[in-house]
Amino acid sequence: MFPEDKQSAIEKDLIGCFVPKDSSAVAVAVVAEIMDLVVERRKKLFPDLRKVIVDFETTVVSDGIKLNVTSAPIADHCDGGTARH
Repeated sequence: MFPEDKQSAIEKDLIGCFVPKDSSAVAVAVVAEIMDLVVERRKKLFPDLRKVIVDFETTVVSDGIKLNVTSAPIADHCDGGTARH
């Protein structure tokens, strides 16, 4: 989902957001596994999707967790790290 050279750092940041600092290693492993499942699902169901998540919101509801995601298209070409429009 992310550029190969940034994947590890981004995953670490996401784990830091979703797992409280005093959580167990099991909690970290669960979040990492969920992230892997999301990546596999995206690749399988949406292989040509060219969007980046720019914001998200989670809400606890009566039957689980609701996730709202805001995304933006990824430009086909990049110029020095800046997307062309």
